[in-house]
Amino acid sequence: MTRKCFWKSALPVFLFIAGSHLALDQHGSLGIHKAEAGITGKISGTVRDAKTREPLPGVNLVLEGTTQGAASDAQGDYFIANVPPGTYTLKVSLLGYAAVTVTGVRVRVDATTELNFALEETTIELGEEVTVVAQRPLVEKDNTSSSVVIETSEIAARPTVNFTEILATLPSINVDNGVMTVRGGALEQVAFMVDGARARNPLDHSPYTSINLSAIQELEVITGSFNAEYGEAQSGVINVITREGSDKYEFFLDARYTPPGKKHWGTALYDRDSDLYWENSHARHLQWWIDYPDQWVDPNGIPGSNPGSIWTPEQAHQNYLDTHQPLTDYTETPSYQTEVGFGGPLPALKNFYFFTTGRFRSEAPLFGNSFRDKGRFFDGTLKLTYKFKPTMSFTLSGFLGKEETSWGIGGQPDYFYAQNFGIDSRYAYYDFPALPESQTEGLTLKFTHVLNAATLYELKVSRVHAFRKTDVFPGDPLGFQASDATRDNLRAVDANGNPIPGGYANRVGYHTVGYFYRFNDQNTEWTLSGFASSQLNKYWQLKGGLEFTDYHLDHFNKSKLPDRTDDNIYHPYQGALYAQNKVEFGGLIMNLGLRYDFYNPNNVVYTDLFDPLNAATEKSKLFSQLSPRLGFSHPIDERTALHFSYGHFFQRAPFGDYGEGNSASQALGSLTTFIVDGTNVPWVLGNRNLKPEKTIAYEVGIERNFANAFVLDVTGYYKDIRNTIRVTTVESPQGVYRTNSNGDYADVRGGEISLRKLPAHYGWGSLSGYVNFTAQRGISGRSGDPTVITPGGVRYAPSGDFIVHNNPRLKAGLFYETPDHWNFAGGIFKDILFSLDYQAVFPNENLLQDFFTFEGRKHMRPADQTTNLRIKKEAKLPGNVAISPYVEVHNLLNQKWINLAAFENTAPEEQRKFVESGFEYLPAQTRDGVPIMDTAKYRNLPRAILFGASLAL
Repeated sequence: MTRKCFWKSALPVFLFIAGSHLALDQHGSLGIHKAEAGITGKISGTVRDAKTREPLPGVNLVLEGTTQGAASDAQGDYFIANVPPGTYTLKVSLLGYAAVTVTGVRVRVDATTELNFALEETTIELGEEVTVVAQRPLVEKDNTSSSVVIETSEIAARPTVNFTEILATLPSINVDNGVMTVRGGALEQVAFMVDGARARNPLDHSPYTSINLSAIQELEVITGSFNAEYGEAQSGVINVITREGSDKYEFFLDARYTPPGKKHWGTALYDRDSDLYWENSHARHLQWWIDYPDQWVDPNGIPGSNPGSIWTPEQAHQNYLDTHQPLTDYTETPSYQTEVGFGGPLPALKNFYFFTTGRFRSEAPLFGNSFRDKGRFFDGTLKLTYKFKPTMSFTLSGFLGKEETSWGIGGQPDYFYAQNFGIDSRYAYYDFPALPESQTEGLTLKFTHVLNAATLYELKVSRVHAFRKTDVFPGDPLGFQASDATRDNLRAVDANGNPIPGGYANRVGYHTVGYFYRFNDQNTEWTLSGFASSQLNKYWQLKGGLEFTDYHLDHFNKSKLPDRTDDNIYHPYQGALYAQNKVEFGGLIMNLGLRYDFYNPNNVVYTDLFDPLNAATEKSKLFSQLSPRLGFSHPIDERTALHFSYGHFFQRAPFGDYGEGNSASQALGSLTTFIVDGTNVPWVLGNRNLKPEKTIAYEVGIERNFANAFVLDVTGYYKDIRNTIRVTTVESPQGVYRTNSNGDYADVRGGEISLRKLPAHYGWGSLSGYVNFTAQRGISGRSGDPTVITPGGVRYAPSGDFIVHNNPRLKAGLFYETPDHWNFAGGIFKDILFSLDYQAVFPNENLLQDFFTFEGRKHMRPADQTTNLRIKKEAKLPGNVAISPYVEVHNLLNQKWINLAAFENTAPEEQRKFVESGFEYLPAQTRDGVPIMDTAKYRNLPRAILFGASLAL
């Protein structure tokens, strides 16, 4: 399919283009308006006589290909409610007037599409009609909070197939080192919804974000205050509506290939021509053991050159191979991905439709890896729809994500490893976490009943299951043990064969240290929900609903030094009731909602902090909150709209986490019960009385259209966060353990400026684009609960406010497609799409990682910049087939993000050159003579080129 335009972010929606026999109501326009949260939209408007301007009652309006429609009332008003998102054709007819067909009517989730008509009395022969094309309005007049709706065509135009990378182009959504934040809040504070069901790991809130792009019908991202339907989130909502099958079969295939090569800066770790290889890997060759017997020792510490050695060179070499994992030839491993989508009617079953997608990805590691030469990922979706009556339907939808990965796979450089363990851990990349596997799946069964044109209800049951596991490596003779590092039986030498001091003490890699933790989790949540929605009249929509979630958490986590285990089954539960109103008047649109949340850990509460596992316990209590949600929009004129929103939000603490339980982030689970094996002494014990976090969010903004070509959006926001969780240490007579409490608070304040170039068609092609800038800061405050509790009293951390600084960010995109009438040179230059995304992260003088201190002065790093490009050519083949080869380049200009911390321990004269050159001169070694590896000098990855092609039927 030839794309004439490309949309980015929250582009304004439909402007009506009149035909020669159709006039638009000058007091109204076609537009999309933010409605209550859900999975459908609405069409409404007024029909008048073009000459008299009088309202026309009894006009028939029908959505072609559906059973949905309406008739205008005595005031000429009409509405068609509960319309699934998509593009429709609307037919308008009244006896004595020219019939009108409007194509390209787009309906979006949670939105009202306004179409106003002025019909001409008929002078046209019977059977003729006027056809016009719906377009988008100048601004979204009733958008009461910051939200973006991204459609399939927009997603396809982006220079990526990564879901999170698309999100990261939006204002206030940032991805740093693979970690996403939304307006300063962690991704776990975002409600990630797939077809109305929460997609996450029930244990720790971590969302499933690997949805296939070919499965998305519509993507809605809400970063401002959101309506009462959404709960258990503080920073935003990401709502994905997946595609349904239709009467026609559809097929889609996309294949991508990344050639093998080195993904990181500097020399490949196992390049035999480099000094690094011979420092690390010379001992893998038998000849070295034969030629240098004085450089290795037997189990008794006797050098091989000594006649008393009990090992021959062959025996010593074999022992080395047995105790060192094989190297991964990571620079010779390609990456590839294949995604398939297929849908249509199920054969021999009337009104039964399906749409399914599957994506397999094989990814080469960034650095070497011992057991997995590549990461393997699979993501799939399925949607079955059975419309057994025009007003009733069943929908079964699901997703599945599976990963077989390991450290060093995933596209993010690990600089701690690169700088500190580039040599000592050369044979096994962080083997101590063991071999990880994970799988997340969700299934939702939904029954929808449309009672009449204005009212429907929906019942839904969903199940989400998350499996997480790490286990001992295959064939590992040590088993699940932790011990002191095994020492090499050889003396490391440099490229010239000279012994390296302390070579006998070198570690052979973390693998021989053993395993520090493993886990095997089966976590499930069942949710039963329902809602009823009614469009009481053209101006008032009312919706109410309820939900209840029951958890089954089968949690097993085991760690070493000392041996400690969390092996328990937990059954917490939670629920909510909500009501949402939307009232639409010409100069004021209101979203008014109220939500009641409740939550119970459904577990025991330990009454004695100093002997919790032996003392009496009591049942946990119920926590609840009533949360108002308010949003207002004031359209000033056709080009300008103000919006304001305010809301209270409620989110319980995570139930648990994975790992050793030694870090603060692993000690925040309310149900964690990490016990030292063979004792009744806790290592980490979650606080069952932990209160849910509460956020009060405010937002105000203005949207303005300029020259029908650009839309400027300026928004400010503030979030007041209470009951944030922190770790508390308990010094009991039996030993020290950690629990958690609600002693902290925080706030986030920021501003966003967004300018969008609306899609436009010129003789030389189609052009659209965007640019946005975000600045943000916050406060992390300490007060309330003590941080250390002892039998003799309590201790508190310093109280007060601590400023949380963030980097200002600039993001921009440009999308240009050559016209389809460029037929010269055999048409080779027509229908070529150029997609460009750019991002700059500016330094902040208050962030330690952003400046280098020399002689008492701060020297700021340059902005971190990256540019991604895709060039795609579409070719149409007979039989309605389109094939589109493309090339994609990440970090197009091969820009480097300097890692200032790598140069802090260099000699003063080297530091002077470093700062005086503007960080162009890079010291090669520390003041102690230790080389600084190239992999540690930069914080990003070099240019990467991949090739792909898509096929659509």
